[in-house]
Amino acid sequence: MEQYLSSRDTNIKFHPISYLNTIYGYRWISHPEKDRILKYYTLMFNSLVKSDELTKSTELSYTVNAAALNTLAAFEEEEEQKHRDAIGQQKKIIWLTFALVFVGFVQAYINYIGEC
Repeated sequence: MEQYLSSRDTNIKFHPISYLNTIYGYRWISHPEKDRILKYYTLMFNSLVKSDELTKSTELSYTVNAAALNTLAAFEEEEEQKHRDAIGQQKKIIWLTFALVFVGFVQAYINYIGEC
């Protein structure tokens, strides 16, 4: 998508392999499950063709449609919300940890006073 937005050519064609090279680099080709990964992304691109977000140019290439921008914006918003939720949960865990440490100190102090 970034390549599409930064280019003057609005008819950029890409293939799942070129997409994987952009995302993961060329080392994904030596991954033991490379065939499964390629099938997954090919299936994903074909599903985006069905929803009119991509157009299948040839048997091996795809082009981006305007509908993909809406999907991408929704996906980015969802990811941002997940990130905010995860940060909130981590802050609650930190406070819970401090509360448990405090309770442990109080209990140890009460135990120490009771023995004296």
